[in-house]
Amino acid sequence: MNTLMIDVRSVAEVAEEFLQAWEDGLVRSGTRHSFVTPELLRQVLTVERWQLIESLCGVGPMSVRRAARRVGRHVRAVGSDVEALIHAGLMRRAAGGGIEFPYDAVKMEFALQAA
Repeated sequence: MNTLMIDVRSVAEVAEEFLQAWEDGLVRSGTRHSFVTPELLRQVLTVERWQLIESLCGVGPMSVRRAARRVGRHVRAVGSDVEALIHAGLMRRAAGGGIEFPYDAVKMEFALQAA
């Protein structure tokens, strides 16, 4: 299963993981997308965008129009959300045209800590 891990980690944590992989030469499996703050995660993953991701998870490439029908929203609004998700690196344009969320599953991980 091709799973995307979405988490909240500081730039220092991401850099430390990169340096560790560089030093030991071990490739970590899986795909990870990290946000530096919970606020940024919420800004990018709005309710509508999350619904779009859910509806495209594991189904392969499709047109924006078809994606809009799947979520019951206007094509223009879905197109705007698709552009934001592509810009954020969470979605991509499909090779044969259309769009694609290239994962079968999504796992989210972050901790809420006292100030």
